Amino acid sequence: MNDVLFKGAYGVIVTPFLEDGTVNYEALGKQVDYVCDSGIKGLVACGSTGEFTYLSIREMKHLMAFVSDINAGRKQLICGATAANYHETVQLMEFIDSLGADGALVAPPYYFQFNDDDVRDFYFKLAHAPGTTPIIAYHIPQCTSGISMEVYRELLGLERIRGIKNSGGSCLQIMQQISLRNELRPDFSVMTGSDESIYALVNSGADGSLTAIAYLYPELVMDIYEHLNDEQGLHNQMEVVKLASLAGEMPFPLGYKILGEASGKMYFGEYLQAVSDERKERYQLLKDRMHDIIKVHME
Repeated sequence: MNDVLFKGAYGVIVTPFLEDGTVNYEALGKQVDYVCDSGIKGLVACGSTGEFTYLSIREMKHLMAFVSDINAGRKQLICGATAANYHETVQLMEFIDSLGADGALVAPPYYFQFNDDDVRDFYFKLAHAPGTTPIIAYHIPQCTSGISMEVYRELLGLERIRGIKNSGGSCLQIMQQISLRNELRPDFSVMTGSDESIYALVNSGADGSLTAIAYLYPELVMDIYEHLNDEQGLHNQMEVVKLASLAGEMPFPLGYKILGEASGKMYFGEYLQAVSDERKERYQLLKDRMHDIIKVHME
């Protein structure tokens, strides 16, 4: 499409934690540096797999600034500004603006359910708030209020909103968003939040993806993008489907942490969910299966 701001594979950071529940910045720095040396287009700090809901606003700002420093302009940087209420979202947006990030990923406030009027007013007000950082609207109805097609149509008319990340799991809805975007606003990015659908949706007109596996295994995801029209790309997409399915057998986002550790290249430390010893043993078996898939791509 014409002049889309966000295009390609973006890795959503999976945050490592220390035993006291604070961020392990030493491990995070090594991980971000490793991912920045890959071919992916950008990074997403404080996204869902980054477990931003466990961080205070101050901690989120600290993490964003840290990632920005390590990145040092090597990749596009998108920062999450989803919060429990509009005023905290504005605080985060102001900080992201001062940081000079390339974009802000924003879902409607979580916990309480909003109707279409609420979601519309939230984005309209945010789009006209002070600042210039481009906004990516975030459709993730399993965690907060979703963005209906009716509201989506209206968001296409807001200049500051430059794209949407759809993690709702409906390829049909994403295809409808692509079609409407093509008709009304060609510079608007439509991105999938599902690792499992990259090959199908990018081949069908989506501009890219913002996903956790692109952070954990950037080379594997980049290989899909580099082979979008041949069997190798489809094969690697099927490998990603297997890995995501195994991660899905564990609580989100713990499954992605265990997936990242399966290669031995990343370590995420303390789990913030309560996990019994019995479940840890079961998850180890899943981790072994993940390793068997990944090792082929590490050789």
